[in-house]
Amino acid sequence: MPVLSNHPKIMIVDDTPANLNLLQEILQAENYHIMAFPRGSMALSAAVKNPPDMILLDIRMPEMDGFEVCRRLKETPSLKDIPVIFISALSDTEDKLKAFSAGGVDYVTKPFHPEEIHARIKTHLHLQRLLRESEQRQEVLIGELPDIVIRFDKEARHLFVSGNIHELYGQDAKAYRGKTHRELFFPEEICEFWEDAVNKVFDTAETHETEKTFTGKGPAAIHNLRLIPEYDVNGKIQSALAISRDITASKMAEKALLQAKEAAEAANLVKSEFLANMSHELRTPLNGILGVMHLLQGTDLEPDDAEILNLGIHSAQRLTHLLTDIMDFSAMDAKRVRPSKESFEPEQVCKTLEGLFSLTALEKKIHLDIAMDPATPSLLVGDGPRLRQILGNAFKFTKNGSIRLEILPLSPLQNEKAHILFILSDTGIGISRDLMDQIWEPFRQADGSSTRSHEGAGLGLALIRRLVLMLGGTLCMDSLPGKGTEVFLLLPFDRSH
Repeated sequence: MPVLSNHPKIMIVDDTPANLNLLQEILQAENYHIMAFPRGSMALSAAVKNPPDMILLDIRMPEMDGFEVCRRLKETPSLKDIPVIFISALSDTEDKLKAFSAGGVDYVTKPFHPEEIHARIKTHLHLQRLLRESEQRQEVLIGELPDIVIRFDKEARHLFVSGNIHELYGQDAKAYRGKTHRELFFPEEICEFWEDAVNKVFDTAETHETEKTFTGKGPAAIHNLRLIPEYDVNGKIQSALAISRDITASKMAEKALLQAKEAAEAANLVKSEFLANMSHELRTPLNGILGVMHLLQGTDLEPDDAEILNLGIHSAQRLTHLLTDIMDFSAMDAKRVRPSKESFEPEQVCKTLEGLFSLTALEKKIHLDIAMDPATPSLLVGDGPRLRQILGNAFKFTKNGSIRLEILPLSPLQNEKAHILFILSDTGIGISRDLMDQIWEPFRQADGSSTRSHEGAGLGLALIRRLVLMLGGTLCMDSLPGKGTEVFLLLPFDRSH
């Protein structure tokens, strides 16, 4: 919409020649460009060809009264924003309300007072100038945005179109204004899309968001499209504002990232299966070696030979444990491990742990203490073998001192679940604060040097963490280097009925 010139165009519509002449004389003194017509139909035709900046409109006219002329002006997109001041001898409140309802901005009663006519025209021209300047500033700001902005009326006509609309269909913004997509001869699919989108906004009074692929003269472009209802001063929806952002690049990047993720997951699955297979193949001959060495222990050996044999057995056992960890870790990586649901006795788990680690505790002179709260259910439903695997890991790094396992049932929030807290405390090597987060990752250790005094490949805690999460539990750790570690495990189990 252009800014008003220094000589605004004023259209006068009145069927009385004397009134036309009088109004022209009043207005010519202000350097207005005057257009005068005695019939409403003549004024409408002239306005379409040469839109005025303001219209002074009589009400009582033959063929078509002023109310009908005003209504038709407001129904024409290119003319609807022109301010209309009604002029009439009718002074009833009802007539004035009818004039405003038809779209008038002001009402002047006859006989005319030149000062009043000038004041009202200047006021509304000033308001119109401010409005147009504001709209131009808005267009400048919108033009700097990367988004395409379109304003539609209820019939899906383009009331405003930002300059970058050509990115969608290759047409200039001026071609759109005041027209629908059908009037611009767009394909049926595009016409229906915009009509449905605009209708949704007017019907629901809600913002609608969707993604749409536009195919114009250039390559296809994916847009994120938001349509927002805009309201007039009476709270009624007067237009729908469409904001369309090109997200083609981000969609392509998202697709590439997804493909890369799928490729990485496939490669990781192959790696995990390879590790699992290799670990299995290595463990079979290793078990044979261990069996032979255990047989040799039963023969008469010299002290030095017995010591060498013990070292060999220890190394083979260490390798067996490592292969077991690798197999478990690879199986979890490949998502082949599923928690089982079987009844087991927590007390029996404790006895198994005592049996497995009593010899190790005796050799290292470690005091082993397992305490289970009497309120712990005697029978639980869950993955008992995995629980033993989780709890057994704590014994590995304790060189001397003591290991304590406490088992405590927590008050249930829901009757069908039993939440059991396991507290493992030892006097092992401990872990510094700065390494606390890292040690849960695979192949990470608190002491990663080649001279460390404790064995392992750094899979233990990573495996434990994955097992706990797989079982639906949580864990946390508190530790002091050289003092020991406390691990808190909270695991849910089903109750056995």
